[in-house]
Amino acid sequence: MTGRGRGGRTTPDIPGDPSLISRPVPLRRDFAIQAFGSGSAADLQTERYTSDKAVAERRASIALGHDHGDEDMINLLAEIDKWSTVDWDEDISAPRPYDGTWGYYVFLTSYDDATLEKLEQAMGNWVRVVERHLEAYEGPENRREELRKRFKLELIKDEEELAGASDHRVRENFRALMGGLDLLLPGRSSRPQCRYSVCLVIDAAAVNMLAGLQFHTDPRKRDRTLEDLTIKAIDANWTSEHGRSSYWEFGGTRDMYLGVGQLSINCLQEMYLVITRDACSAAMYDLHPLNGYPGR
Repeated sequence: MTGRGRGGRTTPDIPGDPSLISRPVPLRRDFAIQAFGSGSAADLQTERYTSDKAVAERRASIALGHDHGDEDMINLLAEIDKWSTVDWDEDISAPRPYDGTWGYYVFLTSYDDATLEKLEQAMGNWVRVVERHLEAYEGPENRREELRKRFKLELIKDEEELAGASDHRVRENFRALMGGLDLLLPGRSSRPQCRYSVCLVIDAAAVNMLAGLQFHTDPRKRDRTLEDLTIKAIDANWTSEHGRSSYWEFGGTRDMYLGVGQLSINCLQEMYLVITRDACSAAMYDLHPLNGYPGR
């Protein structure tokens, strides 16, 4: 994030959601989760990516002249496994089982009949977008396949709680979900992995867009037009202090980080690598303004 800092004027009020006072979200919640993608398979088998393995594969990739996309795949696999083996639960007797998958929790905020009718098609298409994006990378097939089979989107549906929900309410429910899964650190901050720091949000317009996607015949042909199609992303760890500290005003233009951005539908793996590798408490702060590709 560039050019941040107070502009010498009083910071405006941070927009909030009064309903969180009258109808607060509990600290812990259980949701029914519907998973999409190969990473949701009960019999999933993954290949462990140790740091030594990652170093060896980076050297081989460089020797073969592969582009940065192959290195990103190696780095993503290494980051997934590195964080999956960290023992965060010192106060419990049994360690949490290894989870080598990657992906996002997706919150649905529209529940009209037309949206629900298209929902499974939309989610299936979105998984297909990610798989085809991986297919377009250079590098050995087994590396692309390893990332493909680990990927999943976990859909959260709760009409009573989420229909028309504000960004703040979605964030609080995301944090409550993490609390219910015992995935919050002391102080209620999220774990560093992207799936615990950033959630995605779809409404009627997003579902309609995803359900209507058309694909090239050749899966190895990268469709750059998909980068213009975006989905809302919400930072789990945003606080009003992040908004106040990021506010600036210059020449009549104002900006403030409110913990929300727009992520290209085919850049989920790039976002996952950037957020997980940086492991910062305010996941999307340094990407602001996020409007498509998350950068490098």
